[in-house]
Amino acid sequence: MKVDSLHPNKALAGKAIVHHYLNTSDWDGLNKFLENGPKHLLLGGMEVLGDDCENGLDVSNLIPADIIKKLINHDYVDIRKNAAKMMGAMKNPPFNELIELLDFRLDTKQAALSAIRALAEKGTDISKAIPKLLELLHDKIYSVRSNAVISLGKTGDVKYIPHIMPLLNDEVPETRYAAAEALVNIAKKTCNKEDGIPALKVIKKVTPAITKMKGKNGLTTYERRYLLNSLASMTEKIKENMVDKKKFPVKHQQVRAVRKQVVANG
Repeated sequence: MKVDSLHPNKALAGKAIVHHYLNTSDWDGLNKFLENGPKHLLLGGMEVLGDDCENGLDVSNLIPADIIKKLINHDYVDIRKNAAKMMGAMKNPPFNELIELLDFRLDTKQAALSAIRALAEKGTDISKAIPKLLELLHDKIYSVRSNAVISLGKTGDVKYIPHIMPLLNDEVPETRYAAAEALVNIAKKTCNKEDGIPALKVIKKVTPAITKMKGKNGLTTYERRYLLNSLASMTEKIKENMVDKKKFPVKHQQVRAVRKQVVANG
């Protein structure tokens, strides 16, 4: 392709190049461009790829890992950022390189966290990233704390609950809600395990904590209602699907009572 004839603006020319390769399924051409393309063209091209991957494009078997690694370590922050988006859509991303992005400047770190979050959402094993995620729960930037705690919640692993609970008292409302939502997600992920008993244990622990989150240092009435309704609905679903209804702990009727109280009083 004669790239200079596409558009006088190099970034837009880069976008046009990648659109062409994607529309024609010319993966060899795309890979050569990603590997050897000029920086000013790659900027626009990677933006297209990053956005498409966020919208479901999986490049796992289309773009070689060594090219992805090269893009992750690129000098340009926007290229690294969009490389992280690409990794979030892959089935088997180069995890070590993705974790390294968590030590870069904020926008690259956020892109890497979003990728890890997307991978966790799909059920990908993110265990390699866990130590770094636990560290980032104490980051000075609230959005970093929020993204880290959400990713932990997406794993559905109850062992992270003690790490998440303190963030219910975070100074920033968005992080408090992210922590509460992460706990609800852990309960949701465990609903189908062992007849729902592990989920009931999580619900028992989480419900009182969220119920107390009132006022300026808590959650909004809407947020509390939404999360507590989710927990109560899970409880009812577990009881409904339980093979032996006698296993259902009577004390979990309190979850329904809490929901009614919250709906009534806010």
